[in-house]
Amino acid sequence: MAKKLTKNHFNLLDGIFLLAPFFYGILPIWSCCLLGLICCIGIIYKYNKEKRLQFPKGIQIYLVVLYLISFIITEFVAIDKGMNLLAFIKNISILLFIILLAQFEENEEERNRHLYMISISSTISVAISLLLILVPVQDIFFNARLQGLFFYANSYGLFLLVGALVLFLKKERNWYDYLMLAILFIGIVLTNSRAIILMTLIFSIVTLFFNKEQIRSSIIAIICFIITFVGGYFIFNMEKRVSTEMLGSSEFISRIIYYQDAAKMITNHPLGLGYEGFWYEQAKEQTAIYDSKFVHSSIIQICLDVGIIPAITLITLVAMTFFSKNQNAFSRIIIFAILLHSLIDFDLEYLYFILIIALFIDYEKIVISSKKLVFAIFIPIACVMAWIFLGDALYYAKNYEWATRIIPFHSDALQEMLYSTTSEEKQLEYANKVITINKNVSGAYEALRNKALEDNEFEKAIEYEEQRLALNKYKIKNYLEYASLLSKAIEYYYEKQENEMIRIYFEKVIQIEDGINETLDLTNPLCYKTIHTPELDIPSNLKNYIENAKSWLNN
Repeated sequence: MAKKLTKNHFNLLDGIFLLAPFFYGILPIWSCCLLGLICCIGIIYKYNKEKRLQFPKGIQIYLVVLYLISFIITEFVAIDKGMNLLAFIKNISILLFIILLAQFEENEEERNRHLYMISISSTISVAISLLLILVPVQDIFFNARLQGLFFYANSYGLFLLVGALVLFLKKERNWYDYLMLAILFIGIVLTNSRAIILMTLIFSIVTLFFNKEQIRSSIIAIICFIITFVGGYFIFNMEKRVSTEMLGSSEFISRIIYYQDAAKMITNHPLGLGYEGFWYEQAKEQTAIYDSKFVHSSIIQICLDVGIIPAITLITLVAMTFFSKNQNAFSRIIIFAILLHSLIDFDLEYLYFILIIALFIDYEKIVISSKKLVFAIFIPIACVMAWIFLGDALYYAKNYEWATRIIPFHSDALQEMLYSTTSEEKQLEYANKVITINKNVSGAYEALRNKALEDNEFEKAIEYEEQRLALNKYKIKNYLEYASLLSKAIEYYYEKQENEMIRIYFEKVIQIEDGINETLDLTNPLCYKTIHTPELDIPSNLKNYIENAKSWLNN
């Protein structure tokens, strides 16, 4: 590990690792595009300075490219085509970072210095987060858990753990290294993440075998961590989460349900659902009540997003990186810690962790000196990154109108416009735009249904309501709304004395009970041990309506 940081040593890569976590851990699309833009500027700057550009090549680079191409293939079958396209652009920043990395003559000392930036960054992040609690800033400390600037406690805990492991593996430590360790230990305990706390203890002990020069101080540090944890256990009322929830964890059972439902989706959609596809498709295929944007396993999430083959591609890439002869025990511990936790959470959605793994990728270099080629590649990419950065930043700033003007296919922004407007004309306009991008948006069908009802087009209205019901099969309220719509249609056709239409809609009334029973039959039994238990008891008024429909049909 580099002993000293000087102004001459500090470079752009150090700056990325130091500052990147402050952009939500590189989670939102805008911050990924900001990283991509910085990488493009850095690449062009390096070319202008050295009059040449070094492109990485090799099997591991080709696997990264294959993973990116998979987003384009998935676009044809993606649930949300707009967000999947944005995810493709977002992930280009990974390749741009590797190309920027290739412009520097990296060695073990340089790489260790970049990793040391993670320790500094994570320490500063904890300090800032603790100060923001006093303000207070929403979601920094949520549900008795420190989420930091990641706004998700588990992944934030992994970020702090990586920072602590870098310090543990450092051959020579100064007093400020121990101070940073103390701050990181406090942060890890405050995340209240059971897996991260356990991993911190285990990996800290493991590092003793690889850093015998610091074994005494490391043991003292581990003891201090245990004392910090015990103190947090009583002071911050952690006993419920550590004991009760750990022994009969509804959260753990919930994840099993997610995984089982995801396995069915992957089988039905081997090419993937596209980015955010799981979030929208789960409404149709879930076997319990939940609304989770991510499946809480990075490998399963990749299968859901872009398919089985790209997931195998990434697994191969990481395996090749891990087992490369160029890796030492230090790098393997860092990689293994990230991957281990990513199996039970969606850490790799935070591209910051992928950047860490990218530091260890093996590749060769080819030199390109064509100015036209360099500018033809990276200036257009920089413009695209700037375009998406601006549009998505406006979305996060809640300026949805301008976000949709800049990125017309930004379906998340379109949905916000749909739900926020009170104009029926605008609702219909946004609903039609959303449906062309994503056919699994309940609110869009509600707007289309309302318009059809206004025009007395009951067939269309009921068709839209059935689409909406398929996306809300665990909400009894939606069954009641569907029954109410059928009642209006029956009254309308009763006045017109169209008995055939009345019969059709009475049959649909009867099918409501069958639909509820089918949903309950397909419900995962594990959900009754969690908070995801369905409440689909048919109200008495709906039961009476169904009985009346049966009576009418029998007569």
